[in-house]
Amino acid sequence: MENRPREKCIMATKRTRTRARSRSPEKKKPVEGHPTMTVMEFYELEDREALSMTMETLEASFLEHSRILRQKITDLCSPSAKSEDMVSFGEALRSRFISLRRLNRLAQYRNRKIRDQVNQERAVVEERYLQLQNIKSEIEHLQKEIERCYDFSLVGTLLEREGRKSVLISDITTKEHRLKSLKPKIEAIIEAARPVQELMGLTPSIPPDIKKERVLHMLPQELSVIVVQVEAYCDIVEG
Repeated sequence: MENRPREKCIMATKRTRTRARSRSPEKKKPVEGHPTMTVMEFYELEDREALSMTMETLEASFLEHSRILRQKITDLCSPSAKSEDMVSFGEALRSRFISLRRLNRLAQYRNRKIRDQVNQERAVVEERYLQLQNIKSEIEHLQKEIERCYDFSLVGTLLEREGRKSVLISDITTKEHRLKSLKPKIEAIIEAARPVQELMGLTPSIPPDIKKERVLHMLPQELSVIVVQVEAYCDIVEG
C-alpha cells in the first residue's frame, strides 16, 4: 500500500514522456513584432546577463526554482493527483530543469570570468612585484657604488694629504739645516765686522737693539735678511 503513490508517480511520468514523444513536431512560426536574434547574439546577451548578476541573485533564483520543482514533484506524487495534470506537469518540469540548467551555465560562466580576471590581476601584481624587486636591487647596487666612491675619495684625499705632509716636512727639514749652517757664517761676519765698528766709533754703551739695527743697515740686503731670519728662528727655538 505504501508503494502505490510512488508507482503512480513513476507511471504518470512515463505517460507524460510517451505523450510528448507521440506528438508530431510542429514548426514554430516566428513571432511577429519581435526582432530575430542569432546564436552569437543570444550567447552574448546571456554572457552580459551572467556578468551583471551577483552570486546572491543566482543563489536566490536557484533556490526558488528548486523549491517550485520540489513542490511540483510532491504534488504529483500525492494520492490526490489527477491524470489531467500530468501533461502540464511535464511541461513545467522541463521548464524548471531548463531554468536550472541556465542558472548553472550563468554561474559557471560568471565564475570563469571572475577567475580569469583574478588571474590577470595576479599576473599584473606579480609583474609589479618583480619590477619592485629589480628596482630594489638596483637601488642597493647604486648605494654600494656611492659608498665605494666615497671611500675612494677619502682614500685619495688622505693620500694627497700624506703626500703634502711629507713634502712640507722635507722642506722644513731642509730649511732648518740651512738655518743651522748659516749661524756660524753670521757669527763669523759679525766678528769680521767688529773692527769696522771700532773704527766707526761704535761703543758698547749703545743699546743692543740700536746697535743691531745699525749693523743691519751697514750689511748688504741679502745678509740683513738672513740675520733677521736667524734671529726669528732663534726666538722660536728658545720660546
